[in-house]
Amino acid sequence: EARWVELARQGDPEAFWALVERHGPMVHRLLRRLVRDRERAEDLFSETFLKAADHIEKFRGEARFSTWLVSIAVNLSRNEMKRDRRRQHISWDDVIPTESHSHGAGAPSLAEWANPHEILEQKELRELLDEGIETLPPAYRVVFTLRDIEGLSTAETAAALGLTETAVKSRAARARLALRKFLTPHFGIP
Repeated sequence: EARWVELARQGDPEAFWALVERHGPMVHRLLRRLVRDRERAEDLFSETFLKAADHIEKFRGEARFSTWLVSIAVNLSRNEMKRDRRRQHISWDDVIPTESHSHGAGAPSLAEWANPHEILEQKELRELLDEGIETLPPAYRVVFTLRDIEGLSTAETAAALGLTETAVKSRAARARLALRKFLTPHFGIP
């Protein structure tokens, strides 16, 4: 990756596209979680990589390239949410499963189709978890998404969001507690 970054900094478009292919899916999932609208997420996705291409010479390599991209995406989504706080929009993708849920590595194998009840239960559980994540305040939702869904470390999350590691740990813990509180009644646990 360091070689791709260096080549991209020198203006090699193929190296930059290699970075887009490597980190694009993670950035796209993050933006979908943050803005909750497919079209807006795709616009911000494009904007993130355009901004990265325009400013790649400013990338100093002190953090991972993915962390730098996440910080760009988060800042763009924050700006978008500030401009658009009044409008509430429900995406059809919140109701209808997205491609990432129905194709690729997470797709059920032929053998798994033998038990449609299990598949339905998994889908319902995923939708319930998605609903719970959506109820989190944005500050907790972004930390939860980066730490628990995308697997960034505490340090990487802190760097991407401009927070201290203590703040990331605190927000992650609060997000998990809020999700537990949301999910508990759905499982009949008192």
